[in-house]
Amino acid sequence: MLIRVRGGEAGIREYLEEGQKSGRDYSRAELDERVILAGDLKLTDAIINSMEKQGERYLHITLAFKEDEISREQLQAITDEFQQFAMTAYAADEYNFYAEAHLPRLKSMTNQETGRDEVRKPHIHIVIPEYNLLSQRNLNPFGKVDQQTKFLEAFQEHINAKYGLASPKDNHRHDFTDESTIIARYKGDYFEGANHELKERILSDVLDQDVTDFDQFRAVVARYGETKTRNAGKAAEYLNVKPEGAAKGINLKDHVFSREFIELPADEKRRRLAGELRQGYEDAQAPRPTPADIADRLKEWHEVRAAELKYLNSGSRKAYATYRAAEPEQRRAMLAERAASFYAKHRAAHEIEPQPEPPAPTRRTTATRGQDAGRAEFDTIKRELDAARLLATVSRTHGVMPGKYEVTKAKDGSDRIRCGRRNLNVTDFLTQELHLPWREAAPILRGTYAEQQGREVQQPARSAPRRDLWADYRREWQPQQRERREQDWQTQKQREQERRAEQRRQYQAERRAIQNDSTMKATERKAALSLARMEKVKRDLALREQIEAERTELKARYRMKPADQYRAYLAERAGRGDADALAELRRQRVRQPQAATRERIEDKDGRHPEAAPIMKPAAPAGYKVDQDGNVTYYDQQRRAMFTDTGPAVEFSQTERDTLETGLRLALAKFGPSIRLRGGDEAYRHAMADIAADKGLYVEFSDKGLQERYEQRREAIKAGRAYMAQTERAKPAQGGPGRTAEPEQERGQEPQHRPRDTGRSR
Repeated sequence: MLIRVRGGEAGIREYLEEGQKSGRDYSRAELDERVILAGDLKLTDAIINSMEKQGERYLHITLAFKEDEISREQLQAITDEFQQFAMTAYAADEYNFYAEAHLPRLKSMTNQETGRDEVRKPHIHIVIPEYNLLSQRNLNPFGKVDQQTKFLEAFQEHINAKYGLASPKDNHRHDFTDESTIIARYKGDYFEGANHELKERILSDVLDQDVTDFDQFRAVVARYGETKTRNAGKAAEYLNVKPEGAAKGINLKDHVFSREFIELPADEKRRRLAGELRQGYEDAQAPRPTPADIADRLKEWHEVRAAELKYLNSGSRKAYATYRAAEPEQRRAMLAERAASFYAKHRAAHEIEPQPEPPAPTRRTTATRGQDAGRAEFDTIKRELDAARLLATVSRTHGVMPGKYEVTKAKDGSDRIRCGRRNLNVTDFLTQELHLPWREAAPILRGTYAEQQGREVQQPARSAPRRDLWADYRREWQPQQRERREQDWQTQKQREQERRAEQRRQYQAERRAIQNDSTMKATERKAALSLARMEKVKRDLALREQIEAERTELKARYRMKPADQYRAYLAERAGRGDADALAELRRQRVRQPQAATRERIEDKDGRHPEAAPIMKPAAPAGYKVDQDGNVTYYDQQRRAMFTDTGPAVEFSQTERDTLETGLRLALAKFGPSIRLRGGDEAYRHAMADIAADKGLYVEFSDKGLQERYEQRREAIKAGRAYMAQTERAKPAQGGPGRTAEPEQERGQEPQHRPRDTGRSR
């Protein structure tokens, strides 16, 4: 567990409830389950907003965990202990304290800067308004936070030992962040920043040359430029290297360049680095004793330091000097005297009895399993659903990393997913591990089970974005998208002004016409003007509604989540014929192709090539790529002909030319071995006949269809041979000549061609 203490001025309630912050477009409900641990957020927010103070108004403390699962009982106990630690110098009626835990529903997210997947872990947010409710003055239990580091670390390490939690001091190669984001990195992925390439080369040299001595390491570094040693002989010793021509040197402060790591045996180095790539499930370990020095620091905090921060920050140098000169027992007596004076003054003035904190709202237990009417359905799903299939599904929808989980079998034969020490069935995995409410878990279970029952091939788990395509997306598409958004909004506002002006002109013209109409009586003119005003109000209301709808549509167009923006970029590139972008788009899609009832062609063995050559000449009106990687081809009337979904080529029309073109695409995509799905017998026969007539080599999965195809093919060959023989038997006319036998189409199979096991990519 790692403690971070920061301050804030405003917005904490919105952040905790809504979850929005820069660079992230998910709501809190999508990101996490909120578990209230202490206090009332509305009350805390009201206190913050009522403070007549500029600048920092509250402390925002985060307790971040490396473990994937922390029990709610432990979260509550840790929060209670932190409250006792932080507020040890304060009575309950002096402060407001709020805490809530966030249990991740999205288990990983793509970092917008790097394109790397960041793992999300449980964490606790604590908010303390900097306002003493009793004295009505400033409250800050930690004073200058940097000066209390040793006490905060003491509490941190005490809790880590007591509950068997991972400590940042034992995890040099991982980044703890305020939301327990841990980024696994190795060699090419280990370093960030402008100097990552040089650091990668140095680390590679250390590993490749089996460097286990720090002097040897210094010699390796010296090959890259002028090398200096900083903090020589100290625990924080590190090297600085200045490559030739560089303006300044590069500090090699990373743990992999420390003496401790360099002097490890080569196998141990690789084992530790490889451990970063292991997607292991992090669980709390056995409790361990709190070291004596940590216990001593905590005792000092509770007995002396916390009270010093409360009572000796008045700015009185004389009083502070007297206190510093006193013996420990005298200091305690001085602090006790100040505390008694403080409470005598403020309690007498306010006549307030200490009030207990309002009880935390009852925490939600495991989500309801649905009504009795649906219980039998989900009992079946729980018993029969393939857990590996479910893991692949939620990897695409909720960032789950399947490699962290092991699938086992229960005594009744149903699948279990091992989450550390827990073995969860598929239902409990969604509600307890992903913290999903039942209304969200049920459709996932139903949909995944329906795919399994339909014998759909299991889709692969979500993969991290391709680094080169992500870099292009950041460099090209995002700036262009910002320009498009600004231009579209500028155009929208201009059109709004023009339409409003036109309506004003129309009304003014109508008004002048009525006023200048000499045939009208005064009463008629008054009535006509009233009607004109009413019509203007109606037109204004209609325009307002139209503008509101246009603005809503425009906001939705540019309010895409980061993953959706990336897919939109890939779809745009794929639409220009980029096969790499199409393959990446299909790897990144969330919604997998659903089994269609219409006519389609699939790979005989159910394999899913990620991309196939986009057949530009095949579609008279071109093609369109959507954000799920489906490529739809159109005819001259802009009607959909067929769609390449990845797993299949699905037909929207069954004209002979359309079937032929779709068949050619399927053969380029899957190879000769294909399976026809959907449709009636006429469709299947048409496919076999087209393949034979056009000289295409095909291996149909259906034996009867294959026989029809081969018989027709042989008949065509025999017919062609007969025609060629007849032509040769005719007397030559107009000089010697010869009619050539029709050449086999490219792609037609020779007599004994082995099956092509390759796939077009």
